[in-house]
Amino acid sequence: MKAVHLAFNHRYDDIRIFEKECVSLAKHGYETVYITSSNNSPVWGRITQKGVKLIVIPVNAAEPFYMRLLKFWIRAYKEACRQNADVFHLHEVWFLPMISMLKRKGRVIYDSHEDAPRDHFERYKGRRTAGTVIAEKLFEKYENSRVRMTSGVIAATPYIANRFRKIHKNVVTVANYPIIDRFTERKEVPEENIIFYAGGISKMNGILNVIKAMEYIDGTFVLAGNMTEQFRTEASSCKGWEKVREAGFLSKEEVAGWYQRCSCGVLLYLPYENNLHAMPNKMFEYMAGGVPIVASNFSLWKKYVEGGKCGLCVNPESAKEIAEAINYIFKNPTEAERMSENGRRYAEHKFYWGGGRKGFC
Repeated sequence: MKAVHLAFNHRYDDIRIFEKECVSLAKHGYETVYITSSNNSPVWGRITQKGVKLIVIPVNAAEPFYMRLLKFWIRAYKEACRQNADVFHLHEVWFLPMISMLKRKGRVIYDSHEDAPRDHFERYKGRRTAGTVIAEKLFEKYENSRVRMTSGVIAATPYIANRFRKIHKNVVTVANYPIIDRFTERKEVPEENIIFYAGGISKMNGILNVIKAMEYIDGTFVLAGNMTEQFRTEASSCKGWEKVREAGFLSKEEVAGWYQRCSCGVLLYLPYENNLHAMPNKMFEYMAGGVPIVASNFSLWKKYVEGGKCGLCVNPESAKEIAEAINYIFKNPTEAERMSENGRRYAEHKFYWGGGRKGFC
């Protein structure tokens, strides 16, 4: 059995696509190929890692986005056809037009990481308006019409799975639970007051409000990831910016190392429709790393964070509430240690990739 995974915006070493899905398939005896672009990646060409054949197609970052996408799309389709695969596993909406073409070559699986209609129009257009709601509905109809043609759907959350079960009979949930072995159990509470975040840096992810909260916190906010100059300009105008340490892009191993050193991790996405039902990998990684969590007070997230007694949930739009929660963790090391232990235990027994791997394969 041969499976080909296709993505455009995801790196060659993406945790969900490469580390979890591709490597798991290779370990189960599948011949596995992952085709992606050199977007956000220092690597391009043909290489093999952990039993997976990687085809990283170079793209010109200086070109307009849709020109890059079109050139990549054509090359990716040709590469996929050359593989003579049994299954084509698509990870982004950009490949929806390719479904009918690939269906002639083999079975097609659509892997929905996000509630794409809501995510796309909220991410690029801001809060919902009458115009974006109409656009969402039109895009959702188009997505559904293409997904109906696939052999099956993999959804990252139960919410997304329930949406696709209305139009497809073969839908499974494969959640973004962490690979537990990547994280070492913490032995003691860190002495330094460090808040940590690694990932996408934007207003939508609530980072600006954390920076504003730093004005009222005696500590350092270690911020890892890439940010636009526009965001940096706005963020640097906040009084809390002087307590921010930019760490740049970090490897998975470096991120795990910071989990050992920080006093808490933040996950304060703003209350956009897609975020309300999301189950971010980062939440479960914090648990696996024994990191006390300060998260948004969405109903679903409160169920995991406060229900598991591994952190605190606050209004992500309130710098005051964010500061109060972080200061509470700093000032109560015994409680912080209890949160750390609860999170690790929660991850070990319930939220880990081992169980997801069996269902996926």
